Amino acid sequence: MKKTMLAILMCVITVFGVTGCGKSDLEDVKKDLQENQEKYGSVEKETVDVLVAKFNTEVVDNSSLNPASADYLTESNNEYWYGLIDGVYLVVVPEEHTGDKSTEIVNYTLLYVNKTGEYEDNATSYIKYLIIANNNKITNSEIDTLLEDAKTKLTGAQKGTLIHLCLQKMKETEEYNLEKITELIEELKDKEIITEIEEQNIDKEKLLEYTNSKLWTELKQAKEIHKEHPFYINIKASRIYNQIKKEDDEDILVQGVIDLFFIDKDDKLILVDYKTDYVQNENELVEKYKGQLDLYKEALEQSLNKKVDKMCIYSVYLNKLIEIQV
Repeated sequence: MKKTMLAILMCVITVFGVTGCGKSDLEDVKKDLQENQEKYGSVEKETVDVLVAKFNTEVVDNSSLNPASADYLTESNNEYWYGLIDGVYLVVVPEEHTGDKSTEIVNYTLLYVNKTGEYEDNATSYIKYLIIANNNKITNSEIDTLLEDAKTKLTGAQKGTLIHLCLQKMKETEEYNLEKITELIEELKDKEIITEIEEQNIDKEKLLEYTNSKLWTELKQAKEIHKEHPFYINIKASRIYNQIKKEDDEDILVQGVIDLFFIDKDDKLILVDYKTDYVQNENELVEKYKGQLDLYKEALEQSLNKKVDKMCIYSVYLNKLIEIQV
């Protein structure tokens, strides 16, 4: 089932905006919020209870839709999920979760929608009411513009996923230029692997840069290339969950997918993970993902009964192959 998330984010005293995003995309959202603030002004801080009450007033006064009710409230990961209708939730995320909604200040809110088409119109109405609840001076025209942007604008995470897909589909035997890359992307759209909007949001220049990278050169000379390699490995739970006590540290089965490994021209086994994070320098990626690469290395060595000679991150943003100490 395809899912979409239309979000109304209120980052402290900054403006709310509408975009297709989740919590992992807040850095991208901040840029959008700054732009929207110039257009629509700011909103004040609200507590969870006050924000939900304002939202419910708009819903009850202007529609026959269900308001956000404590009867359909669940708490998950320090977030409040209010069930509105089947597959549609108002998600309220406080700055600091204490369990007291009357005092917790809202960080941002999301309208989460299982996109089956059945409730999309109702979801759009809910979004409008949430916007108005936070800024009753905004015009219908401005709201329509925000909603249209939400339909056509992808988040950084979504764009990263698309780049990742293209990297997997590119053939090392091909000589790519922008025209060839465009043909590849159009083929993905024609096969309904991606949508037209997704097609428009793929950074072709980044893909072209990849074909001029050290990694691409090594792949063209490689003896074997393996992409999207699934793996399973048993490890201690504490390697993933730091809070596990020693007496509770049991074995768990971890499954995942290795982006790329290959046998280079010198018969060395090279492990590579693609990353699309926006970073200032390579150290940020190494610090963040070394543990993940260590796990991939261990799984691959068990699977192939062969030592990994080199493990690397390919940073799409930096266009750089970053070697991590084995």
